[in-house]
Amino acid sequence: MLGPSRTTHLCIPCSLCTSICNFRLILHSLYISLVDDHLNEFSYDADVAGLGYSLTRDADGLFLAAYGFNDKLHVLLAKLVQGMRNHVVKQERFAVIKDSLLRQLQNWKLNAPYDHAMYYTKYLLTSRQWTNEEKEEALKGMLLSFGPLICLEIQAQDVQAFIPELLSNLHIEALIHGNATKDDAFKLTRIVEENLGAKPLDFDSVEGTRSLLLPHGILQYCTTNNNF
Repeated sequence: MLGPSRTTHLCIPCSLCTSICNFRLILHSLYISLVDDHLNEFSYDADVAGLGYSLTRDADGLFLAAYGFNDKLHVLLAKLVQGMRNHVVKQERFAVIKDSLLRQLQNWKLNAPYDHAMYYTKYLLTSRQWTNEEKEEALKGMLLSFGPLICLEIQAQDVQAFIPELLSNLHIEALIHGNATKDDAFKLTRIVEENLGAKPLDFDSVEGTRSLLLPHGILQYCTTNNNF
């Protein structure tokens, strides 16, 4: 017998994320962190009501999960998606989140060698990937060129302008399990579609993430200097 709860997993590929550069990758990361920081305002109340959520960055876009008692899950899901669409970037929170992300990128160098080995293995085997050093450069505002543009230090208004661009073309893939009928699943999906208000994603423009095959017998290695 099913319990009175359900879980909703939403994978939301975005056209920008499938052809993203390291500058937009940082904007994407800052956006996720800022939205999550803002949603913390009601996360305690949601937890008391037996509800929870997570919002993370996926290689091809966004990944949103909402779970808990089914009678109020649709309310939480609508609140989450509205927060994603209508978020207003505040300068003081932007400064805190940006500094936190920079520290994460810098402190990564202190991780165990095992973490470094796994990280660079993924870097070698993924067609579209940037190193933490490249992300740090983009975040610090070092001159970076992609196409005709030269990117300077990222400001709060850059993230604000990025939000409608990021959410303009989307494709929603949903997995809903637990105490839910087919009609319930469609209802939850419509809540996301209507509140995001995005146009369907044109899959002809989607590059997608691919795994690379390394040539047989080729030795790949990376050297680093942690004297900092």
